[in-house]
Amino acid sequence: MSYKARKRVALSFLGVYFLFALFLHGTPYQDLYPFFSWSLFSTIPNPKEEYTIEISQFGANVYDPPLTFSETKFIFDEINQSPTEYTPRIRNLGRAIESYDIQKAERLEREMSALFSGKEFAYTLLKINLHPLQLWETGRYEIIEVVGAFSSENL
Repeated sequence: MSYKARKRVALSFLGVYFLFALFLHGTPYQDLYPFFSWSLFSTIPNPKEEYTIEISQFGANVYDPPLTFSETKFIFDEINQSPTEYTPRIRNLGRAIESYDIQKAERLEREMSALFSGKEFAYTLLKINLHPLQLWETGRYEIIEVVGAFSSENL
């Protein structure tokens, strides 16, 4: 297919798409997926309770205020791991502590300590109320409670 033919096809497609927009815009609640389905973007996830960590010490560096989990990418880069591997571990550790499952909590805490690869560390496990819009706008979340505090001194 020549360049001119491709250009005509692309412009024709955009023209038809524009005409659909003009005719469908005046008809509420008649979205024609995949052409126009604005309802895909109209909902915001509900607030939820979740667990996260804040790191106040890593190696010789002490952080005041502590680093939120989302600000700790450099730690994961240093140990060549992905932060997404630790999200379920953080959640499971929080649930184990809150359900008083001591053996599971100790095992999960040892796994979390491996993240710091032998360096001095201190972190706080938090139960948070996660409001997606508030987090997006301010970068902060509402802390419900401190679940536990851990450091290399306690090992």
